[in-house]
Amino acid sequence: MERQYWTTGSWFVAALLWFSCVSVAATVMPPCGSDPKANTRLLQNAIDQAPAGSTLELPPGVCVLAKCDDIVPGQRCSGPAGLLHASALHIGNKSDLTLAGAEGSTSVLKLDPHPPGSPGQHAYCKETHVLSIHLSRSITLRDFTIDGSDGELPEDATQCPGSKRIAERMFDVYVVNATNVTIDRMKLTKAHGDGLYLIALSNWPTMPFTENIAVTNTEFLANVRAGITVQRNVGKVSIVGNYFRNSGSDQDLDMEPSGGPEDRGPYDVVVDNNVFERLQPKITVTLGSKSAQRARGIRFTNNTIQASPLATPQTGQGGCVSVYTAEQITIAHNKIIGAQSCVTIWAQKVTDLVVEQNHLESFANMLDGGDFRPQAVIDVSARVVQQVQQCGQLPCKCGKLHQPPCVYVIHYPDRITVRGNTIIQHVRNSLGVLLKYVDASGAGPSGVTDNVIEATNKIAPVKAVDPSVRAMGIDVQFGVPPLSKGGVFKEEPRKKFQKLSISGNQFRQFADGIRILRTGKVGVKVKSTVLTSNRFDTDLTPPDGPHGIAIEDNVQAPHKPFLMALRVENNKFGCGFSTGPTPPSQAFVLPSGQTYTGNIGKLCPCQGPECEVERQGGDENTRQPGEAGVRDERP
Repeated sequence: MERQYWTTGSWFVAALLWFSCVSVAATVMPPCGSDPKANTRLLQNAIDQAPAGSTLELPPGVCVLAKCDDIVPGQRCSGPAGLLHASALHIGNKSDLTLAGAEGSTSVLKLDPHPPGSPGQHAYCKETHVLSIHLSRSITLRDFTIDGSDGELPEDATQCPGSKRIAERMFDVYVVNATNVTIDRMKLTKAHGDGLYLIALSNWPTMPFTENIAVTNTEFLANVRAGITVQRNVGKVSIVGNYFRNSGSDQDLDMEPSGGPEDRGPYDVVVDNNVFERLQPKITVTLGSKSAQRARGIRFTNNTIQASPLATPQTGQGGCVSVYTAEQITIAHNKIIGAQSCVTIWAQKVTDLVVEQNHLESFANMLDGGDFRPQAVIDVSARVVQQVQQCGQLPCKCGKLHQPPCVYVIHYPDRITVRGNTIIQHVRNSLGVLLKYVDASGAGPSGVTDNVIEATNKIAPVKAVDPSVRAMGIDVQFGVPPLSKGGVFKEEPRKKFQKLSISGNQFRQFADGIRILRTGKVGVKVKSTVLTSNRFDTDLTPPDGPHGIAIEDNVQAPHKPFLMALRVENNKFGCGFSTGPTPPSQAFVLPSGQTYTGNIGKLCPCQGPECEVERQGGDENTRQPGEAGVRDERP
């Protein structure tokens, strides 16, 4: 079809006549003029009149659009189906429609950066979007740019009533209660809020979910809040092959929806082969939910998180991934370069989490209460939540305040697998992997296995630390979290954990390779623990020497075993331990009363090739503290 373009002047009326006569298959829109209101009328009428199966080809160049209620002041924005919206352009109650850019992807839809308004009442004091898609299906956006004009909009707090700034909810594309939406080869840039916002509102029973969303080969650039936000009741989403750079105050990919118990968290989401470049070194990706139901079935694979070329040494290195209130989550085959202000992978309120075959680096270097707090590259911990925020201050008849206890709930992480990763910690006195009150039981392989966990020790802590703070490759803690005075648990805390497996890992340059600590109360036990085929090498020389495996118990005597079936076998102790024919006492440390089976392991040449381990005794040879390779470190 030959392209047709129109000159300015009476082009608006002529364009409407022309649109009514062209083929349904492909319609080439005329060039936009200098009037944002006229541009908006033209494009919106074309969208409203387009029959199913239409492709509207946008004109080349920049088309500046007005917010719809600027066209008819005082009237709320409403499409032909009566759907209210707050956008320049609105696709409402449509099916099978494509908006495509001109040849060479030269088309730009741009929000008017200078809308009519008055002092103290900017036109964008309320939410304003460039394009919204509502109660529609089979909609495709392809090969053009949407520009939210951030950088040209005012940022001071004198624009809106009450000394407020213009709205944060200003999205390039707003998808609400829509299905089968494709966004391909687009550029979503300079949104004053989010580049793409996905949500479904529960009060639309005819289309209760936003589903089957494909976002591919698209650039998300310099959006003020987030690149993509996945809100409640959104599922079956594919985010593949995209490029994110310079998102602002929020994440590049923000998946932490609010909502009530009737709202679903994100489900069946694939995030694959994307590049995230951070200018601000902070959390880059959130996977999970906030107050809606748990997120479920999310795969974050083959992605890269790294520093933006625009970043400076002062702004940091890269970014991090946070997982919260989620189940069946896979984080695999990614390269994630962390940042100073966040844990590279942090997870709470999770079940069935797999972190597998990633390259992970940590620069986390933070203070807690004014003191340096060691952080891990991977941190999976239980979360203690106060059920009622206003507790302890209820009046009673006697005129005094009655102080009922504050009630808490523990959310335990269950079935956690950390397998086959390269884990690099750059900050001294820090951790590789932290598992806190985690139960790694479940079908198939589980636990922490076949990882390379290395400390480079090249970055000093942000504040001087006590020499007793030791760098640890894997720190595992079991116990009951402490509560403030008067606090009680809603349910009895977990006293019995099923299984812990730490096998086939290589530890380099940590003061302690593996530490397992029981805290809190007597009675907390682990039914089965396997520590096999790990290798330990270090040049660190703490006062009492490096530890390969250290079992510790801070529960007051008399001590009883808390690892009920502990097997320690075929481990390899290299640099830092090669002081004699057998592993030295600090290679394996455990408290009195704790028994184990297995041969512990053997020495390896410090700089030699990987050594083969020969079994030295069967699993039934139970040893007590005081025998070879065992030392009691309790005071």
